[in-house]
Amino acid sequence: MTLSSMTGFGAASGTVSLKSGRTAHWAWELKSVNGRGLDIRLRLPSGLDMFDSRARKIISASIARGSVNANLTAEWSETGRRLVLDEEALTSVSQAVDRVRLLIESTPPSVDGILAIKGVLNLAEDGVSAEEMQALADAAATGLEQAVGALDAARLSEGERLRANLEGQLDSMTALAADARAQAADAVERHLDQLRGQIAELLADSGMNEDRLTQEAALLAVKTDVREELDRLDGHLVSIREHMNEGGLMGRRLDFLAQELAREANTLTTKAPTMALKRVGLDLKVVVDQFKEQVQNIA
Repeated sequence: MTLSSMTGFGAASGTVSLKSGRTAHWAWELKSVNGRGLDIRLRLPSGLDMFDSRARKIISASIARGSVNANLTAEWSETGRRLVLDEEALTSVSQAVDRVRLLIESTPPSVDGILAIKGVLNLAEDGVSAEEMQALADAAATGLEQAVGALDAARLSEGERLRANLEGQLDSMTALAADARAQAADAVERHLDQLRGQIAELLADSGMNEDRLTQEAALLAVKTDVREELDRLDGHLVSIREHMNEGGLMGRRLDFLAQELAREANTLTTKAPTMALKRVGLDLKVVVDQFKEQVQNIA
């Protein structure tokens, strides 16, 4: 089954033609990284605030975990321009002309002359209508689905790369556990023999009760027996492989099991009665730490 990473990138772009004759070019960029849950951060162009909820639904329909940054940009073609008559300015100019003609004799100004006066005629740009914004939002929604699809594909591709790393680490942990088990099988008995020899030396000089000391020695030997830790560790390794083969969302489960692996590896290293077994435990801890780090990126 497929394994999904929380790291990926997706993009999509396009152009929408509007009834006014203008066009709008839109572009999506989506990036996702590790996150405890699903955290969506949207950046939308001015005027598209109403698209926020719709965009979040599209993303969350395909992405269940990770911190997702989604950025939409939009560029409009040149807006339509038209001449606008400022009637207040025209009235003021007309009144001023009348006053001037009362003071001095002059021919009336031409219409062209009046319209040429700054402020009487202005060049205005048509704004973006609500209908045009809705058309852009609809096109952006389709584009977002494409970008999310690309992001999901990238996350799956990265997930398969992670799977190869994780399986290699699982194989290493399995081999180290087998090595530890082989050493632990006779390590306890050797440790017990050492304790018995030490007890015999003590008894020769002290006259202490042999049965009591033998019982204490057996208890000490049990405290250095790591076979229970190895049994649990093997069980966790089996569970991890099963979860990885099931597919779907498994990041949190793998993270929990990785912590359990770390706990058993730490205990094994602490209890190990021989330096050789301690070295195996330390090697195991290194691989477990690597596994834990990789698992943090699984969705």
